[in-house]
Amino acid sequence: MSKNKSDESYDYFTSQNHDCEDKHDPCKKHDPCHPKCIVGPTGPTGPTGPTGPTGRTGPTGSTGPAGETGPTGPTGPTGPTGPTGQNGVTGPTGPTGPAGTNGTNGATGPAGPTGPTGPAGANGTNGATGPAGPTGPAGANGANGATGPAGPTGPAGANGANGATGPAGPTGPTGPAGTNGANGATGPAGPTGAGGANGAFGATGPTGATGPAGANGAAGATGPTGPAGANGAAGATGPTGPAGPAGPTGATGPTGPSFNSYLNGVITTNKISIPVGSTIIYDSVNIVGPDLSYNSATGVFTVNTTGIYTIDWKMAVTPNPLTTAIEIDLEKLPSTFIAGISITVTNPTVTGSNVIYAATAGDNLRFVNNSNGPISIVLAGLVGSIGTVSILRTA
Repeated sequence: MSKNKSDESYDYFTSQNHDCEDKHDPCKKHDPCHPKCIVGPTGPTGPTGPTGPTGRTGPTGSTGPAGETGPTGPTGPTGPTGPTGQNGVTGPTGPTGPAGTNGTNGATGPAGPTGPTGPAGANGTNGATGPAGPTGPAGANGANGATGPAGPTGPAGANGANGATGPAGPTGPTGPAGTNGANGATGPAGPTGAGGANGAFGATGPTGATGPAGANGAAGATGPTGPAGANGAAGATGPTGPAGPAGPTGATGPTGPSFNSYLNGVITTNKISIPVGSTIIYDSVNIVGPDLSYNSATGVFTVNTTGIYTIDWKMAVTPNPLTTAIEIDLEKLPSTFIAGISITVTNPTVTGSNVIYAATAGDNLRFVNNSNGPISIVLAGLVGSIGTVSILRTA
C-alpha cells in the first residue's frame, strides 16, 4: 500500500521479507537492536526510455529472369495488285486569249433623229428698281411696357408696447454631484480565508539513460519480380517456301476496242518572234490510223474519233527581249485551255507538258504562245529537232 510522510516510523520498524545476505543490503551492519532489515519506501518509477532505433530494412529481392523472346512470325503473302485508277478529270479551262487588234473605223453613218428638248436656260439679270409707293395709314397703338423695378425700403416704425409675461419653462437638468465626504473608521478584521489550492507539480525529472538498441527488425519482404528483359533481336528470315501450284487459267476477257492510232510531229526549222496568241506550226507530222489528222498550213490537229488520248509536247524556246515568262499551251479552238505550264525565264530553255485528254470527234487542237511576249524556237546547230509532239489514242 502507498504511504505518506506520516507513515515513515511505521516503515522504519516494520519487518520486511528481504534477504539480508544480499551484498547490496547493508542491514547486517545495523544496530543489533533492530531484529529485521529496515527498507526505505520504493522510489518513483523512472521515465520510460526512448524507443530503440528501427531495425534495418531487409535486402531487396533479386531481379527475376528475363522472359524468352517469342519466335518471329512468318512473312505474310503479297497482296493482289490493285485495280487501275480511273482517268483523271479534264483540266480547267485556260485563260482567255489576248484581245485582237482594233479594226479600221467604218464610214460615217447618216444623221440621227432630233434629240429631246434641252434643259431650261439660266434666269436673266434683274430689271431697274421702280419709284417709291405712297405712305401707308398709321399703325395701331403698341402694347403697354413692362412694370418698372420696386422703389427703396422706407424707414423703420416705432417699437410697440411689451407683451404679457409667458408661462414658466420646464425644469432644468440635474446639477453635477458634490465632492465625496471623509472616509469612515476601519472596521474589524474579517475571518481567515480558506486554504489556498495545492501548488503545481514539480518539474519532470531528467530523462533516464537510453535503453539498449532494439533487436534488428525482421527481414523485409522479397521485392517484386523485375520487369521482363527486352525482346531479343529478330531471327534471320527463314528460307522462301516453295512456289504454290499455278492457278487455273482465267476465262478469256472480252475483245477490246480496235484502235492503234498515234501521231508524232517535229519542228526542224527556226520559228522567229512568234507573237503572243499565235499558233506554233510543226514542220513534219507522221500519223498512223484514222483517228487523227493535221493541217500543216494552220498547225491545227483534228480529232476524228471520240476517245481518250495521251498528248505530250516539248520545245526549245528562246524568249525575246522583255519576255520574262514563257507558257505554251494546248488549246481546243476557239480558246479553251487544255494543258500547259508557265515558267519564269530569261534564257533559252526547254518547256512543255503532257495530258490525258477525253476528246470528242470534231475537236480542233493547237499549240499557242501564251507567254508575256514574243518567243523564238531556234536551231542549236545539232541534228536533233527543236520541238516534238506525240499523240496516242488509248481508249
